Amino acid sequence: MTVSQVPADFGVVYTWCAASVPPPDHTEYQITLNAAGQGEVIFWPDYPTSQTPCWREGFTCAPEVVQALYTLILEQGLLSRK
Repeated sequence: MTVSQVPADFGVVYTWCAASVPPPDHTEYQITLNAAGQGEVIFWPDYPTSQTPCWREGFTCAPEVVQALYTLILEQGLLSRK
């Protein structure tokens, strides 16, 4: 499989939250990555509201890393499960 086989619309979004934890111990974060290898981590130190601070940090993955992730997803059948 080559890097060109990663579809242009490929993307991954991973979201995590600390369930029903009372403030100030609740945290949430989200990690995104697109086919071009551009990603972002977003962190909220509390339940998201208009008052909650939000920290964002961008990152870039090499094409080989995106390809490896896409290959793993295909091998595990994640795109073919109902």
